[in-house]
Amino acid sequence: MKTLDNNNNNESSQPGVLFAVVGKSGVGKDTIIEAARQRLANDKKFHFPKRIITRKSDAGGEDHIEISEADFKQKSEQGAYSLWWQAHGLYYGISVEIETRLRSGQSIIVNISRRAVPQAKLKFPHFE
Repeated sequence: MKTLDNNNNNESSQPGVLFAVVGKSGVGKDTIIEAARQRLANDKKFHFPKRIITRKSDAGGEDHIEISEADFKQKSEQGAYSLWWQAHGLYYGISVEIETRLRSGQSIIVNISRRAVPQAKLKFPHFE
C-alpha cells in the first residue's frame, strides 16, 4: 500500500501515481478526497482534478466542470479525456492533462467509477 507523505519536494525521476477513490454512491468518497486535499494543500506532488460531468454545476454534489452531452462526446472523440465513463444517465471524464502531471512525477487523487477501474489499470501502470 502506498502512503501519502507531506513532503514538499516536487522533483521526481519517477512517474506519479494515480490514486483512485472508488465506491458506491454516498459512501463518502468526496469526504475522503476533501480531507486529503486539505492535508496535502501545500504539497505540490499531489493534484486533485475536477471531474468533467454532463450535469448542471448548480445541481448539487461535488464541485465539477459542467459540460453538455454533445460537447462531452465531441471532446471524447478528440481525445480530451484520460478516462471517461457513463453512469446514472450522465457522462464523467478526467482531463487528459493528468497524463502530463503523472509523467512529471505528480500524483493524482480522483474519484472514479468502478466501471473505469479496468480502463485505468490498462492505461496507467502506477495505479492504486
